[in-house]
Amino acid sequence: MSLYLKAETSPSRVSYGRPSMFPGRYNPKETDCIADYRRSGQLWPHLKFHAGPPSPRELRQLAGGKNPVTRGNLTARRHGRSERQHPVAFISLDFAVPKSVSLLSEIGGDKRIRGAVRAANDEVVALFERDYAGVRPRKKSDPDRNGFRKTGKIAAVSYLENDSREGDPHLHVHNAIFNVTLDERDPGRRLKALGMTKAFKDQRLLSDFATRQLQAKVRALGYMTVPTLGGRSFEIAGVGRQLIRKFSKRHETIKAGVASRKRRNRAAGLEEDERELELKVAKKTRPKKKIRLQSDLRAQWERELTHEERQLLVTLAANAQGLQAPDLGPSPQEAASEPVPAMAPRPVSRPARERDPAPTLRSPAVPVARPLVHPPRPAPVALPAKPGRPELPPPPPPPPPPPDEVEGMTL
Repeated sequence: MSLYLKAETSPSRVSYGRPSMFPGRYNPKETDCIADYRRSGQLWPHLKFHAGPPSPRELRQLAGGKNPVTRGNLTARRHGRSERQHPVAFISLDFAVPKSVSLLSEIGGDKRIRGAVRAANDEVVALFERDYAGVRPRKKSDPDRNGFRKTGKIAAVSYLENDSREGDPHLHVHNAIFNVTLDERDPGRRLKALGMTKAFKDQRLLSDFATRQLQAKVRALGYMTVPTLGGRSFEIAGVGRQLIRKFSKRHETIKAGVASRKRRNRAAGLEEDERELELKVAKKTRPKKKIRLQSDLRAQWERELTHEERQLLVTLAANAQGLQAPDLGPSPQEAASEPVPAMAPRPVSRPARERDPAPTLRSPAVPVARPLVHPPRPAPVALPAKPGRPELPPPPPPPPPPPDEVEGMTL
């Protein structure tokens, strides 16, 4: 569980070059991706923006200090060389969930988890808008000069992704908070830049708040959780460490780089803060973000999973939903070890020379006529005479056959 807060100076990074924010609309070829884009904040009506989602070009204009609707500057200080005078384009607030939560959502099949992640992220953005959206007054006559005055209005866009740079299941939300707010206590009710000093100081408090919100919503779905990292994060009970490490390739890469850097620093007699060291190693070893289709991602995850791990995740997700866990059948190893039933022996055929010759068209096979053999007739049985009728004598015997004659001689 982690929450990162960073000030971005490049307006082009607001869309991160990913068409997953706008599937099928601005990039028709990329249709197999997550269409979970939202915008939040009470400043959007004051910007006179349309109700639909902004395009990537409009997002870059907002991050660059331009209003896409009025074609004017958002703040009074954005004129001329705006990047020098006010380099912060937007605030990047990234909300990442524990690995076990991502596994049960993307592989286990529990679709409710995405809604819980979205709800927890909305709570974090609402807290940021309520307590950390403000300005730093600069006028001498202002009583809050060089201090912090809350405004309670931001304009933010957020979108959800489910993969890491290494292609592992990694459910996270990107929040881009534009560096503009409305100071209603100002006489001219002007748009001003956000004062971010307080938010960066309380970044750990924001992370702990996000952890508590997500943990409560995951428990409400029927899962049991166990604390990790000294209570600053959590994992879902039942998902083993080995399975979590298998799908945490990016974390394992950073961990190995930090260990190697510590050995070199120890040999050179140097000391370096562990958090700063992790950030340096992460930046140095960060691969380029790839746009992957959901079908390709799921095929990759299926190849990396074993049958037992897949059955475990599906069972945990089904039990939390109160459903009967589906049986995925035997594993490929068990199916290969089962005895194969014996087949009946084939009848021995005669050799080709002993077989009957096949009939041809020129000499069709004529069936051989065989004599019919009839059984001998039974001897006649004398029936009893009926009363009132005289008995008839038996018939005379048949005459003997005539002798054979050959050329007038009697044999």
